[in-house]
Amino acid sequence: MEDWDIYDENMNKTNRTCKRYVYKLKDGEYHISVQIWIINSKNEILLTQRAEDKRKYKLLWEPTSGAIKAGEDSIQGALRELKEEIGLDISKEELKLLELYKIDEKHVYLYVYTLNKDIDISELKFVDNEVINARWVDKNELKRMYENNELAPAIALTHFIS
Repeated sequence: MEDWDIYDENMNKTNRTCKRYVYKLKDGEYHISVQIWIINSKNEILLTQRAEDKRKYKLLWEPTSGAIKAGEDSIQGALRELKEEIGLDISKEELKLLELYKIDEKHVYLYVYTLNKDIDISELKFVDNEVINARWVDKNELKRMYENNELAPAIALTHFIS
């Protein structure tokens, strides 16, 4: 069970932590999550498929994403998620912040990053078993997958299917 730092409504650390899935964040309390949209030189997007044993959105496709752990900042969390979920080791300079969202109903600040990189899918390693598959999709395929409910909710999706 991982620990999260608790932030206030102005994104200040409260110096308190909570256990994921144990503590229910109250009004005015937030945690930080990240999404990393990987885009190759063909302008395709790398999606990963969630494992069947995930609590939500089983077997649906999404960009690499996750919650940051206590003591991490969003960059450190994004680098860890890339390493844990697909075995990708990159430098922090390769990540570009696309947008920061405050999602009150989910008690989350979501940092959305892009990573421009050509990756050979056969070289990916699904280290933590949260992800079971990966694929490159173009914008038309991404839109089709969205319309067919094959994607887990992804806040920044409109940046890529419009």
